[in-house]
Amino acid sequence: MLRAVVEGAPLPGTARAIRFPDLAFLQRHDSIYLADEGMAGTSVATASPKPVRVLSPAAVQAKAKEGGPLAYLQFGPSRIEEDTAEITLAGRMASPDPKQRSLGLSSMHVKFRKVGGRWEALGEPVFSAS
Repeated sequence: MLRAVVEGAPLPGTARAIRFPDLAFLQRHDSIYLADEGMAGTSVATASPKPVRVLSPAAVQAKAKEGGPLAYLQFGPSRIEEDTAEITLAGRMASPDPKQRSLGLSSMHVKFRKVGGRWEALGEPVFSAS
């Protein structure tokens, strides 16, 4: 899912490339930042033109404090059952002011099913704005 967003590639099991609405905000920085909150692991490999850097929520806030507003991605709570999963990936904007909460950008919700040991998207993703 992350790979499809940052590379503009199709989700597994689909043919249409993903066009994440706020990708331009994420690409303004030297890297695409991903908060590790809600992630099972921290290894990220993509063919994105910009590297994906995984940071803790505290490190995201510190980076915003030193360099100005910082756009980043964050996985939301997932619902995983035996052969289905629902996953949300959201864009966020961290403020340089640590007293301000991060602002929501666009998000993408995808339902997956396991087919032959591989996860495939069930239909098109649902996009929303916060």
